[in-house]
Amino acid sequence: MSPGSVTARRVVVFTAALIVFYILCIGPERFAFESFGTWILSPLIYVRLLPEPLNHWLVTAMLRHPLIGHAFCVIPIAMLVAAFVLAIHAVRRNSLSSAYVSLGLSATVFSVYHLIQPMGMTYVAY
Repeated sequence: MSPGSVTARRVVVFTAALIVFYILCIGPERFAFESFGTWILSPLIYVRLLPEPLNHWLVTAMLRHPLIGHAFCVIPIAMLVAAFVLAIHAVRRNSLSSAYVSLGLSATVFSVYHLIQPMGMTYVAY
C-alpha cells in the first residue's frame, strides 16, 4: 500500500475531524443548543424542504397522525447511529465503502440540520 492511498481508517478519521472542527468553530455550547433546537424542529425542516403541494400533505398528515412528526425527529438520530456503526465496521474490516457511506450520512446530517437549518426559522433559548 502506498503512503498516499486512501484507507477506511483515514476516511473515518477525516469524518471525525470535520465534526470536531465544526463543533470547535461554532463553540460547544452553541452547538448543543443548535443541535437540540434543530432536532426539535426536524418535522418543520422536512416540510420546508418539500415542494408544493407535498409540504401541505405532510403537514396535514402530521396533524392527523402525530406519530409521523415524532418519526421525523428520529431520522437524524438514526442516520448518525448508522454512520457510527458503519465507521466502526469500516475500521474493523478496512471497508472503504462503509467509510464513505458513514462520511456521506454524517455530511448529510450536518449539512441539512446545521448549515441550512434556519430556512427562515429561528430558535431562541433563554
